[in-house]
Amino acid sequence: MFFADLHCDFLSKAAQGASFEKPESGQAISRAAVEGGGLRLLGMAAFCGDSQMLSREEMAASVKAQLEAYEAVTEQWNGERYLAGTQVRALLTLEGLDYLQSAQELEAFLQKGVASAGLMWNRANALGGSVHEDAPLTAMGREIVELLERCGVKVDLAHAGRRTFYDVMDCCECPFVSHANVYSVTEHPRNLDDAQIRRLIERKGLLGISFYVPFAGGDTYGQLRRHIEHVLDLGGQDILAFGSDFDGCDQTVRGLDTAEKYPAFAEYLRLKGMSNTVLEKLCFGNAAAFFARR
Repeated sequence: MFFADLHCDFLSKAAQGASFEKPESGQAISRAAVEGGGLRLLGMAAFCGDSQMLSREEMAASVKAQLEAYEAVTEQWNGERYLAGTQVRALLTLEGLDYLQSAQELEAFLQKGVASAGLMWNRANALGGSVHEDAPLTAMGREIVELLERCGVKVDLAHAGRRTFYDVMDCCECPFVSHANVYSVTEHPRNLDDAQIRRLIERKGLLGISFYVPFAGGDTYGQLRRHIEHVLDLGGQDILAFGSDFDGCDQTVRGLDTAEKYPAFAEYLRLKGMSNTVLEKLCFGNAAAFFARR
């Protein structure tokens, strides 16, 4: 079985010297891990950083360093980028656009082959509100969404506040959430409530289930399975995916600490009664189909 993962933060580490070939202690993404785990699709985020701690110039410089790291660790083949020497298609994503002052500034970044962009991180910005600072999508935010859509870039609402979430849902063709879990299971502000999940289902988006313990509400396979089963109960078998947050969080569910561990969790779900059809959609099929859409 193959696997897709919508979100990792390896580029932040790589920009600071971490190696794909010789991983540091605690590093989740490496050649051995992705090959051992059967990974075939990986969202690699260029993270903006915290706007309360960094200036716009510092955030933009950090993102540019991560873009350079992405180019260094990947190679082009048949018009797509792959982790060098592997079969893992590497999707470049932007996590937070807090450094932007205009839509024109974004165009230079999009030329790097961006597959998706999250409008904000945990702070409200010039585009809209965040999970911690709710506000509606702004006029500039709408302009950015329109630009992303014209360029074929998917819009990631993982960190968007509820008002911005619904505003984007009303004006965007391909919205999704790269890494979050279910609020009905774990009441964390980054998790989605049932109404948001139903909206994603209606819009044929994606929800990448995160392995981060605070989102899961516990550190066991069983607790993570509760989130997956809740989405299935809502009719969401076609939106489920993984969005581990590897190399971006300090607490993952036990047994899911590196990319090599996807197969063990999939086998657990199969033994707990998940059908092969649903399991294939969760592990790979839904994510692959979504990013194949134009």
